Amino acid sequence: MYEPYEGATLTDAGRERGTDLHGSYVMLSWFFRSVLDLETHESEAMELAGVIDPSVTDRLTTVLPVEEWRDRDDV
Repeated sequence: MYEPYEGATLTDAGRERGTDLHGSYVMLSWFFRSVLDLETHESEAMELAGVIDPSVTDRLTTVLPVEEWRDRDDV
């Protein structure tokens, strides 16, 4: 719900979607930087995070060294 000058309040579904988007962004950014060595890892991850199904990034965590990317603060 939007209130002028008060900002927006997310529903439970909105919070869940935001959490999914953030997780996808973090995983994709890490993958593009650490595996593909892309300089544009952040912008590429931002573009794809909203269109890729969260199950795809969940699947990536099963084939990549997950502990390494989860422990990073700079992704």
